[in-house]
Amino acid sequence: MLSLPVQETAPQQKGVGEPAQQHGMMGDRHEHHEQMEQMHKEMSNELQKQLTALREHAKVLEGVSDEKEMLTEMKKHLQISTV
Repeated sequence: MLSLPVQETAPQQKGVGEPAQQHGMMGDRHEHHEQMEQMHKEMSNELQKQLTALREHAKVLEGVSDEKEMLTEMKKHLQISTV
């Protein structure tokens, strides 16, 4: 028969250490949130740049009538959109 210890550690009082621990976790969450917001802003800026480049290149495509030139420009357009 196995005997298990009933209680190995002394009981901790409620509330001891909790506020500091909660503050630390909240600080970590806040820091993580700030990092995520910054990353979101950077990604949005990059997407805006890409959209601007695609719009400008679409205007170039409107003036192309030669098939070879169109193919070349479409390849460029595809490269811009997959960067």
